[in-house]
Amino acid sequence: MTEQVQNAEFEMDVSLPWGAFPAEQYLIRHWEPASARSAVDQRRDLIRAFVQLDAIPQDWDATGRVYQSITVTRVPTEQEVRDVLAPWRPLRWREAALHLWRDRDDEEIWLRTQYGPDSDEKFQRLREADEDCDPAFEEDCRSWTVLDDKALFADDWSAALDILPELVGPTAGWDAHNHRHLGRPDELEPLRRELRDSVASALRLEGQGNDAAQLKTDDVEAGGGMALQAHVVATFLFVADAETFVTEQLRLLFLDARGNIVRETRVPFEQTWEMRDGWNAGKFRDSNFWLDRDRSELGVQNDPGSILGEKYKISGEIGRVLYQLD
Repeated sequence: MTEQVQNAEFEMDVSLPWGAFPAEQYLIRHWEPASARSAVDQRRDLIRAFVQLDAIPQDWDATGRVYQSITVTRVPTEQEVRDVLAPWRPLRWREAALHLWRDRDDEEIWLRTQYGPDSDEKFQRLREADEDCDPAFEEDCRSWTVLDDKALFADDWSAALDILPELVGPTAGWDAHNHRHLGRPDELEPLRRELRDSVASALRLEGQGNDAAQLKTDDVEAGGGMALQAHVVATFLFVADAETFVTEQLRLLFLDARGNIVRETRVPFEQTWEMRDGWNAGKFRDSNFWLDRDRSELGVQNDPGSILGEKYKISGEIGRVLYQLD
């Protein structure tokens, strides 16, 4: 959608005052009108920087997520609305962002990224089947749980975060404003101690045909370290990509609050609704969709299992910080 079309939209009534979202506060507080970058590039770069924040000031949030606060602390000017906020995303997706940020509990979100020939009919069939299977599905949630927009979401699932940073959550019940990178320190340290004990136990098998480095890696990535991985999972997302339209399995992403993949797997379309129950109380950690696909001791034939995201491997950018074994 062109910025001119979106600018015309800003004349319409909106559900929340401009500047109510934390992401909108970040945009107007960091916008550089004299920047040599295009508005599109500057907006994208700022939103990506926003997603990487470890803490979000609570007074930036006037969505009602916390204490039903609806006071916008930094009210954007008319020019900022026109030039910065209104062109960012259509009002349809701004409304969806409100539900994703303020209201989402265990609802499954489908993000469509494939728009090949005849894909519309098949996607509709998969959606109808999923809704028929889900005993808790509510029709009034469809407008924000099905993210279907060829102009914005085609091909690359992560591009959706440039429009809907609220997708990374965390979902209701989690602290959305503090310790977004790795979670609460008082909960993190006991998990690290447990991991060190687990690794020490695993290393006792060294010399029995086992390599110490591999024993350590396997325990961190697919054994004792999985509790730490689950600790940083902030949300889950189903992606209907090109493979989905061939296998009828959606890509399930377990994401941290920065939009990084912690673990991922594939789920048959008629089983995606089961993640709603699995999300409650973190029960997904005991599911076949979470256990390591190749190294789980509990795996059985045909279980899908999951694979670890690159950044969360023992030598990965985030893994080194999360596990703290060296």
